[in-house]
Amino acid sequence: MLLANAGRVVTRGRLLRAVWGTAYADEGHYLHVFIGQIRRKLAGADPDGTLADLFVAEPGVGYRVRGDS
Repeated sequence: MLLANAGRVVTRGRLLRAVWGTAYADEGHYLHVFIGQIRRKLAGADPDGTLADLFVAEPGVGYRVRGDS
C-alpha cells in the first residue's frame, strides 16, 4: 500500500483497513509496531543507511514512503 502510493501520505485508517481489515481500523498501535519492525529489518539489511528514512511518519495522519525511492 505504501509503495504503491510512494510520495503520498496514506492515512492510518486506510493502511489498517488494507492490511488487517475493517475490524482493525482504530488500532493505530498496530502500525506503529509494524513500521518499527520494518525499519529495524531495513537497518540490518542496509549497512550504508540509504533506506534509513524510507518510511516517513506524518504525525496525526499516517505514513508515506519517500517519493525519490
